[in-house]
Amino acid sequence: MSDAGEIEIFQRWLQSRLAATQHIEDPVERDRRRTHIESAISEAIFFRELSLIHISEPTRRYAI
Repeated sequence: MSDAGEIEIFQRWLQSRLAATQHIEDPVERDRRRTHIESAISEAIFFRELSLIHISEPTRRYAI
């Protein structure tokens, strides 16, 4: 699995992109980008949590 530090760096980058959406003038495009980035952040958090579970309990299998 990926290094947890790299996932955190990616998540922080996504959060900076989310903050940058405030500068998008078109409200429809701004909302679309925010939703897209928020979903990506959610998936990054989920992946990081799964990675941590995998590291702490490597013999268990988890359904996604």
